[in-house]
Amino acid sequence: MKNDWYCLCLDAHAYGMKTDHPIFRGPYKVKLTMTGRPTPEGAKEYAPLTGETLPETTPMWRVQKRGYMTDKGYKVGMVVRPWGYEDSPEAEWISGGESAKSYDAMAIGRHANWLHWGFAASPADMTDEAKPVFANAVVYISKFAGQHIIARKLNQNIPTRNRATEMKYRVGKEVYNGFVASMEEYNVQMKHMADSLKKKEAAGEKLTDIDRQYLMMAEHPQPVPDYAQFVQQQAGSLYAQFGTDVAAYEKYYTENMPYFYATLDGYDLLLDEDAKSLGIANNDKRLLDRAVTMWEKGEDVEKARRLLCRYTLLRYDNPEEWRAWLKKYGKQLFFTESGGWLWLVNSQDPTTPGNDYSVLKANEADASEMAEVREATSIDNPVQLAAVVETSGDEKTLVVKMKIHPGYHIYAVVSDKDPYIANTYDISVSEGAALAGELQKPAGRLLNSTGTVVYEGEQIFRQKFRGGDNGAVRFTVNFQACDNHSCLMPMSKTIEARY
Repeated sequence: MKNDWYCLCLDAHAYGMKTDHPIFRGPYKVKLTMTGRPTPEGAKEYAPLTGETLPETTPMWRVQKRGYMTDKGYKVGMVVRPWGYEDSPEAEWISGGESAKSYDAMAIGRHANWLHWGFAASPADMTDEAKPVFANAVVYISKFAGQHIIARKLNQNIPTRNRATEMKYRVGKEVYNGFVASMEEYNVQMKHMADSLKKKEAAGEKLTDIDRQYLMMAEHPQPVPDYAQFVQQQAGSLYAQFGTDVAAYEKYYTENMPYFYATLDGYDLLLDEDAKSLGIANNDKRLLDRAVTMWEKGEDVEKARRLLCRYTLLRYDNPEEWRAWLKKYGKQLFFTESGGWLWLVNSQDPTTPGNDYSVLKANEADASEMAEVREATSIDNPVQLAAVVETSGDEKTLVVKMKIHPGYHIYAVVSDKDPYIANTYDISVSEGAALAGELQKPAGRLLNSTGTVVYEGEQIFRQKFRGGDNGAVRFTVNFQACDNHSCLMPMSKTIEARY
């Protein structure tokens, strides 16, 4: 469903509520006291990527008496990805909330008969103003008992058309300058921290593991890319075509906006040359009619077939069946991007032709299996491992190479001011062998000003052990992978190497 895991980082306040929504109207009387609070830093960091400028303060409504930002160890709430959430008739965005993610991250919403109430507090810990709203939400969702989801979100990271808008800004000088400023600030912070830790060590104080991690990072300052390198990282394959020509990127994304689409196993937008050749947007119902007409007239039948199969869940092998379906359900059709870039039928009848996702699920399963064999990273498998055992006399070293999916990071160290989940490691050896010393971990990169450290790209871990012959050493990393938009569910990855 669309009520996915965007980020486990929702605090105690709501904002942007649709106050005319039924949960704010009754049956229990509601009062909303709004107070100006600082706009969340995460929202302000994301805003330039979409060309937005957010105010310094935002009117907010307190939902919980306590929150994780002010009460250490308190439960953390969850927000949902907002992009494309309301592009199907059985979904509604109700309220945002104070979190570490984008301004429009959803704290309260409905998808069919599922209500997402992202705030973590039990009713006993809710404010007096929030309790009747929660009760109203229970009453409201009960009215949808028996309904089912129409637009299924089989890939939680599927891009929607807002990605094209975002890409127009990602290559701009303003975003680059902000990135450079943050990198330079990071390097300055790390130097100051390292100087302080060296003084601490010189004074005879014992450094913690986290202290030593910071020292390692200070010894490897983050290189600041020039503008061309930055644009190349952002633009990917388009860089070869447009270089650093910002106007060319903007023109490309603006002109092709009606023809972008995505696949279930992809993270980037694709350009549909078939739809573009006809000059009809893929979310314009006339595209289906035109494709059926082409097939009926025998005009470029393969193109017609591609379009109909790309944007529907039907696989008819003749134009007569396509025309009959379009004639019967045409007025009920809607286009969903988050649901797979598909035309679906607005119907609660589960047997309605055109709403069966099993075709795409089968394709997705095949792709996942192939990716696992090749050990390639993906959104579903953001971390892959390879391992060997190096031997020197009686001492052996497990060397683990970790590859993290492009655009994602995992957490080496998490500040107590952040809600993320830090890596943990489990290492075991066969009987007769024993671990020697601590796991040697890479330096990582500082994520923000709170002190949280992340790993990206390729990383190397080493663990020494002694003794034993003809055995195996097993390495498991427990982690949470996030990109700049959202966080995935916590996962584990294990690899075994023989010696």
